[in-house]
This record gives sequence, C-alpha cells and structure tokens, in this order.
Amino acid sequence: MNNRIVSRLLLLLSGLAALPAAAAPWLIATPDESARAGSPILFEVVKPPTQADWPTTLKLRLVRNGRAHEVELRAEEPATGDSPRRSYRGSVPKNLAGLVRADLAGAESNRLALLI
Repeated sequence: MNNRIVSRLLLLLSGLAALPAAAAPWLIATPDESARAGSPILFEVVKPPTQADWPTTLKLRLVRNGRAHEVELRAEEPATGDSPRRSYRGSVPKNLAGLVRADLAGAESNRLALLI
C-alpha cells in the first residue's frame, strides 16, 4: 500500500474514533421474531454508555403500513448497579397483525422486524 492511502485511512479511522459517545443508540432485542396480538412481549434493552440512569418505562413504536402504535414497556426488575442491560415488558396491541417495524419512540435505537 502506498503512503498516501495509509495516511488517508489513518485520518479516517482517527475521525471515527473521535465521534461523540452520545451518537450511540439504544439497542433492543427480543427472544423471538414473532409475537401475538394482545399478548405480552419481552425486550432486552442495552442503554448507551452516556445514559447514566435506567428509565422505569420506555415507549416502543410499532409501525405497520405507515401507521404507528406506541406501547409502554415497563422494567421487569429494579436496575442493578451499572449494568448496561435490562429487561422490559409490554403488551402487543390487540388490533395489530402482520409484519411490523419496532423501535424506541423518542430515542435513537435499532429497528426490528416482528411478525404479529
């Protein structure tokens, strides 16, 4: 590799390392890719490193055909220490069926596809 390419790669990598930690999103995951309408749903949530405290509740947005439904997720147990992971539970709306997109409302997070 020539020196010019190596220099540009190093500059690019140093710029990526300098990105603020605030840009880190919340991560959500479910044990299954499907859920039942009107039934409970469990999410494992990982908070960004800059988030000091765990909220007691989170809002989940479920989108189907451009229509959004918000679901309140409640923490399963009290937060323990400085754990970056916590379980939350909510209920899937009774009137929702099909392939939906799930992400957190009001916070940057990854998106999941769920079959309801």
